[in-house]
Amino acid sequence: MLRQTTLMMLLGLAATAGCGSLQIVPNPKYEGWANFGVGSYVTLEGVEIFGRDRQPFRITERLMAVTEDQVELELTVVYFDGDEPTESVVTRQWLSAVIFASESPLTHPDADIAEQGSETVVINDEPFECRVIEINLDTQLLLLGQKLFARLHLSESIPGGVVQAAEATTTTDRFYQFEKRVVDFQIVEQ
Repeated sequence: MLRQTTLMMLLGLAATAGCGSLQIVPNPKYEGWANFGVGSYVTLEGVEIFGRDRQPFRITERLMAVTEDQVELELTVVYFDGDEPTESVVTRQWLSAVIFASESPLTHPDADIAEQGSETVVINDEPFECRVIEINLDTQLLLLGQKLFARLHLSESIPGGVVQAAEATTTTDRFYQFEKRVVDFQIVEQ
């Protein structure tokens, strides 16, 4: 269950539902990649906590194609048991330039998004000034539950735009937590 849930979250399949907003907005995930050249990548490490189970992972997102309508990413997810890799999954993801507002917590009309200032995050001895936001969304989530809380460190200088994330969802009987942080990246100029 953990590995399937991790992959769904990494692929962005935990889209929100419930309000049914038909408003079309720019896709923040697309925007996080569209200004980088093909071959740019970001590697994140993290852990998923579902109940008492913990699943460490590493994901590399590599930009394969960019058009004005979409970006194509190759995602390589490696799961760990301690320090040993146990399983690897490679998949593709296509991100449209626009989405319905209710498809992302970053654009959802019912999301309470609070600016938390900025913080410096160091990646490979290089400091990055990140915009910090907190998101509270109390609506039905398509896959994981009813309430979402996320704290994101964002930077346009890093492919994908998300430098660090801590997310939690709760339902009436379960708690799910997801943490990830950039550990490596490469920028290819357009």
